[in-house]
Amino acid sequence: MSKKAEVVTLQSGTNVPSGTVMHLTRQQADARRHALVPVKGWHDRDGKPDQRMAFTSNAQVFFKAGEELGLEGELDRGVAIAAGVNEPAAGVNADGDTAGMATMRKQFDAAYAKQGKELEAAKASVETAREEGIKAGRAELLKEVEAYNAAAEAHEAADDKVAEAEQALADEQEPAKKPALQHALDIAKTEAAAAKSTVEALPKIKA
Repeated sequence: MSKKAEVVTLQSGTNVPSGTVMHLTRQQADARRHALVPVKGWHDRDGKPDQRMAFTSNAQVFFKAGEELGLEGELDRGVAIAAGVNEPAAGVNADGDTAGMATMRKQFDAAYAKQGKELEAAKASVETAREEGIKAGRAELLKEVEAYNAAAEAHEAADDKVAEAEQALADEQEPAKKPALQHALDIAKTEAAAAKSTVEALPKIKA
């Protein structure tokens, strides 16, 4: 080791600040290679796995509870608390908050949680409205389809009556009966025209 380092065992997970000189095993260093600069060099792969070498952190580095690490110089307050070396200062909790700050933190957390619930409720409301809108749209479309089908059937029936009246008039041999048949044909044509107009007036059904 470049300097004497105090080896501590973390009782809880903590972040070690950037710029801290740490003495780490090969496994610890490899897992955090992106955030470390070796003081002398990296571990020799043939070296002992538990051998510690010095590294300087160039960013915050997290260590989980139960890990051991060697630290040079005065321990960072948060690290010291996590290692159980120092108790929190009087009037300050383990998070480094005073009573007032702790109250503010709780209030913030409560407000954040409330906002999250309100957001979820709003999303649920929008989704419900969307589903109801889809159902209403489908119901309206069904009504339009049924109305169109009914009108189309009426138009078809009216055309059939026209064809029957025309055939009856053509088949009739007695002149005296032809005026009545002609009148019946005219009525059938009027009804067929009205049925056609009804179909054409309905909105077009899109596939």
